[in-house]
Amino acid sequence: MSSLVHRTFRPLALLVALALGGCVTTDQVRDIVRSSNYEMLVSADPALATTVPADANTGPKPSPSAAERLTTFLQEHPNDPVLGPALNLRQALLYLNERQFALAQASFDKVKGAKFTTARDEALAAAFPTIKWWTEQSLAAGGAFRAERANAVAQMKTLADFAAGSAKQIPDVADYFLEMRAWIGLKAGFAVVLPADAAFQQQTLQDAINGWTDTFAADQLALLSQSKFGPNDALTLSTRRVLRLRTLLNTLATVAKSGGTLVPPPALQFHSADAQRYYEAKLAAP
Repeated sequence: MSSLVHRTFRPLALLVALALGGCVTTDQVRDIVRSSNYEMLVSADPALATTVPADANTGPKPSPSAAERLTTFLQEHPNDPVLGPALNLRQALLYLNERQFALAQASFDKVKGAKFTTARDEALAAAFPTIKWWTEQSLAAGGAFRAERANAVAQMKTLADFAAGSAKQIPDVADYFLEMRAWIGLKAGFAVVLPADAAFQQQTLQDAINGWTDTFAADQLALLSQSKFGPNDALTLSTRRVLRLRTLLNTLATVAKSGGTLVPPPALQFHSADAQRYYEAKLAAP
């Protein structure tokens, strides 16, 4: 397990163990936090929300689900000022991934005004309204989402601010915000009426991609053209974000070729030459 992951949950595990005076071990808390940390960060890409892949730090999706384990644990340790906020926040995000919006809001309501022990949880709690909005709106049809376009642009700015601010020192959370921002931009760029919205479409789609790829290192972007990944390589944050960027670019190219609001395909120019080549190759593929 990476030192980054150890740093992420160690303060929470220690504080919880002290607060509960031996009723729970640090191993129990570590396991719950570790199993939920990645699983709750999947709603950026709507396709992942209900199908959580294996991860180098979490292993396969646990059974019972992390949300169910959290529910049981919270019932056993109710009203704890240290444990409650951290795990209720995780429960709220996991419920969002399961599309259980009322339960997600109910869990989040329990953490309002709470003090969090980690910057990770503070950042996620601050962004929860935007995460919830996107998880709900990601299900909307293109025509219905058109009414949300102005709000989508505002939410994209909010996520960029969070990634550059409160989440800057938490790589997987910052990347989660930027990936979500990219998917919002993609959906907003699709929800147009041409030719009137052609300029908006081009600007929004380019910004959606550039806002994320501008944070990639050159060696990460070079992985876009790599045909195969080893079983360990594909599970690191570095290569995982490249694989998700591929999904984003594949989606953009597929819609561009399929017609609808993207006929003819917009002339998109990305900052990254690697992203540009990958997109154009997918666009030209039969």
